[in-house]
Amino acid sequence: MIYKKIVSPVLDRLDSETWHIKAREALHLAEMMPGGLKLVEQFAYKRKRFSHPKLHINVAGVEFDNPLLAGAGWDKEGRAVRGIWQLGAAGGEFGGVLAHPQYGNPKPRQFVAAPGVVINRLGFNSGGMSKVSTNLRKYFESGIPVGINVSENKEVVQSEIPEDHARACVQVVYKTYHIASWFTLGLSSPNTPKMRRLQGKQWLECIVASCLRATGTMGRRKPLFIKIAPDLSWEELDEVIEVACGYGVGIVASNTTINTDIKGKYGFADEAGGLSGDDPDFRAMSVMQIAYIYRKTGGSISIMGAGGVKDTPTALEKIKAGALPLQIVSAIRGEGPTVFGRINRGLVEYMDREGVSSIQEIVGVDAAKYAT
Repeated sequence: MIYKKIVSPVLDRLDSETWHIKAREALHLAEMMPGGLKLVEQFAYKRKRFSHPKLHINVAGVEFDNPLLAGAGWDKEGRAVRGIWQLGAAGGEFGGVLAHPQYGNPKPRQFVAAPGVVINRLGFNSGGMSKVSTNLRKYFESGIPVGINVSENKEVVQSEIPEDHARACVQVVYKTYHIASWFTLGLSSPNTPKMRRLQGKQWLECIVASCLRATGTMGRRKPLFIKIAPDLSWEELDEVIEVACGYGVGIVASNTTINTDIKGKYGFADEAGGLSGDDPDFRAMSVMQIAYIYRKTGGSISIMGAGGVKDTPTALEKIKAGALPLQIVSAIRGEGPTVFGRINRGLVEYMDREGVSSIQEIVGVDAAKYAT
């Protein structure tokens, strides 16, 4: 494959964050040019965006034409929705979106640890909710599903008052309600001190209840998900599941890991930041969480899968554990712009071989295999 043999090794020598921004802006520029999206499609798998009836899904009332999304972090500013859709994604989750602009942590703050493996300590660099809302507004009538990853400015994260966190998240919900197909609470980043504690029940209940009330006052209640860290203990995960089931919301499993054994394989054990991408141990953490949630809930809540999806086998692994749709970020760089089309075609080929009529038929079929 030309991308992995020639292009990717060159990109790996460049500053990872700079490359990421340039790739997003290239898609944005293509959206602005006459015929630009057709040009983008030439970089999709087999030079054509792929869709198939067997891939169509409905999750929490949101329709997707395939089960693959660009995950939160790929496009923090919401500038290239059509571009990433043209490459084969069904839509995307954008952000984290904060109430106010924030620079994030000092640079350098994103690194390629190995081919397909990324360490980041970005710290929620964001243009703020007004900017993101303005950027996304032009896609309102596109029909492309848009998720908003809701989070908090670092000053708010330090507060010991649950209502402060709820107010910060509700601000973002109100500002982006009309352009959002769903919301995800992005409270599991390891790169802002004290943030991961917000996955605890006492904090989470207040934030979830407030965000749900906010969507209700704006009109139709929209789906809400909680994004979790892969490093949670089973007891901590049980608390998240209790909140999710109690309020009828979903879970995204999972964010980046700070596991020092996994990071240590790449010489980053003592470095700040979370690891994501093509590491088998990281991928297994996410799959185990997904299967655990699916078993504990009997598949009664929606689970989005994230963490190490790079090809059809890794996608099937997460789907069979209990997750749908799936979010992809690191593999857009690690595998290249054809990643969505290659996986989707592979899923259809698998279903044709196995006599499966819809991708939703196989969600959770292997969950029991991962019993802890």
